[in-house]
Parts: sequence; C-alpha cells; structure tokens
Amino acid sequence: SSSLIPAVPRADTELIVDSGSRDVTVRGEKLAPPLSKKEFDVLELLYLGRGNAVSRDEIAKAGWPERSEADVTPEEIDQYIRRLRRRIEQDPTHPKIIVTRINYGHLIP
Repeated sequence: SSSLIPAVPRADTELIVDSGSRDVTVRGEKLAPPLSKKEFDVLELLYLGRGNAVSRDEIAKAGWPERSEADVTPEEIDQYIRRLRRRIEQDPTHPKIIVTRINYGHLIP
C-alpha cells in the first residue's frame, strides 16, 4: 500500500460537498438518496467553513432562511445534525466529521 495514504483519513478527504451539483461524497461514495435541501444547506455551511466553529445562529440562517434565527430551536438544529451524522459518519455516536462545540455550534475540523 502507498505510504501517501494517511492512516487516519482527514475529514476533508472523507467528505466532499459539491455546491454546484449538490452532491455529497463520503469516503469515495456518493450519497444516495441525496440529502434534503435543509440537510445539504446545513452541511454545506459547515463544509465551507471547515476548520472554524459555526454558531447555531449561522446554522439556523443557512438551514431555515425563511425564519428568523430566534425561531429555530436548538432541538431542530440538533435533529438535522443527527440526521447528517447518520448519513456521513462511520460511527454517528462518536462523530469525527461533524464535531460539536458545546454551547456554541458545530464544526468540520
């Protein structure tokens, strides 16, 4: 095997979010069925900001543009993060791609 392959794949090689086609590729496999609009919009926000923690307000704005951030409950955001983790994490109970920042929001490292 090639020594160029890192032993622990980094999140950015594990996950590719294509804003143009709205396709999501995880560990070389395109997600099928595709994510819902909200799921994609939330994931895209985290992906474009990877390396930076994204606040719940920013997540609310991206996923629920039709509502004010104050109207989007933490439970709704958590539900979408959970759905995304079920789709993209190898082990959703120990997420490595979408990481929680307690009392702030989430990030893709």
